[in-house]
Amino acid sequence: MRSEGGEVFDRLLGSLYDAVLAPDGFQEFIRELAQLFRLKGVCLVERDLTESDTTALWLYGLEPQWLESYVMTYGREDLLARHLEQAPIGHFYASNLPTGCGFRQARVRAGFGR
Repeated sequence: MRSEGGEVFDRLLGSLYDAVLAPDGFQEFIRELAQLFRLKGVCLVERDLTESDTTALWLYGLEPQWLESYVMTYGREDLLARHLEQAPIGHFYASNLPTGCGFRQARVRAGFGR
C-alpha cells in the first residue's frame, strides 16, 4: 500500500513527464508544483546552453509585467540569477542551502524582506 505522500509525488512526477509533450509545456506541472508546496509563484526557465539564451519561460502566480520590472530594476546585480546561469546543467537551487554567490547579502534579496 502506497502512502498518500507517495501518491502525490507520483502524480507530480507524472505531470512532469506529461509536460514534455503537452501543448502548453510545463504550465500544468508548475501549477501542481505550486499547489503541492503552497508556493505563491513559480518561474521555470529553459535555457539553450550553447547560445546562452532563454528559449522558454513558464510562470505561475507571477504577472509577466512584474517579472519584467524586476529584471529591469535588479537584473544586472542579481547574483542568484548569475549563479544559476553558471550552474551545471540539471542543478537544482534551494534557497535554504549555501551557494557561495553572496545572494543572502545582496540588495536584491534585501528588497524582499527576510
